Amino acid sequence: MFPIFDRKKRVIGFSGRMLEKGEPKYLNSPETDLFHKGEQLFELPFAIETIRKKNEAIVVEGNMDVISLHQNGWKQAVAPLGTAFTENQLKILWNLCDEPIMCFDGDTAGQHAMIRAMNRALPLLIPGKSLRFAIMPAGKDPDDLMRHQPEIFKNIIQTPFAFIDVFWSDLLKTHALKTPEQLAKAEKDGQELIQKIQDDAVRKLYEKEIKYRFKQLTYQIKNPNYKPKRKIKLTLPENDKILMAYLYAYPSDLAGYAEDLLSMDLFNDLHDQALFNGWYDAVIRGETPPLPEIDNNLIQSIEKVKKTKSCDVVTEEVSKILNNLKLL
Repeated sequence: MFPIFDRKKRVIGFSGRMLEKGEPKYLNSPETDLFHKGEQLFELPFAIETIRKKNEAIVVEGNMDVISLHQNGWKQAVAPLGTAFTENQLKILWNLCDEPIMCFDGDTAGQHAMIRAMNRALPLLIPGKSLRFAIMPAGKDPDDLMRHQPEIFKNIIQTPFAFIDVFWSDLLKTHALKTPEQLAKAEKDGQELIQKIQDDAVRKLYEKEIKYRFKQLTYQIKNPNYKPKRKIKLTLPENDKILMAYLYAYPSDLAGYAEDLLSMDLFNDLHDQALFNGWYDAVIRGETPPLPEIDNNLIQSIEKVKKTKSCDVVTEEVSKILNNLKLL
């Protein structure tokens, strides 16, 4: 049971957490004149000073994540109270810092929560105010990393994704991109989403950026060796899936490519990025990464690779992939 404090550090409610498996995982006090869970953030009164000083807030999913981070010096951490991140919570944080970092769990539910937060913030973007996104390794949450791998958590927080990159990632993930008609549909849908941005200046810049990225993507599909004028994640989602299956099929044999893969920042899809983080964290410690149980399609792809391609063949193909990417 956790007390919930207002800005003056007065108790206005409580938040309970299920210790064993069960639903709901968190249960809050009922709504009252003093307590509205959509307008409160767990531990915010104790984080405000650090958030203002660092111009940085870290938004995590659970109360235990916040407590663990505070205990280890990350006192700018806060969390929604067992509910989706709200517009009011975003506005509260924007009054304290410019670009809060959304740091949700590396499972499917965490990634969905991240996309919901992005969609909720999209209409509200204004000059100088946005969100950034930190991707946890698959199956890990901030509390796990803080207890066992704090340096990895630090690295992830220090290299968050920009809002536009998460928007772009989700757009590519949710559309087929093989034909001119499919590419046109993806660009049309992206531009329609951008129209939700209420600020004229931000909306016009997003329109221009997405138009540029689709132009580059279309050209790269036709010309695989094309070198873009500036670095944008242009690799196609289906190619990411193939590479991920290779990595999980022969992890110890491909561990030598870990640093190159990390430096290239390859994966468009947030879920793939979390899977890669989990693979990387394991192989650099000489361990075998656990299979992502929640991703049945990937597991099937891994098994297919093992049955149809030898380790030597896969190693050669990964080497070719990296060499081609280094030309871009």
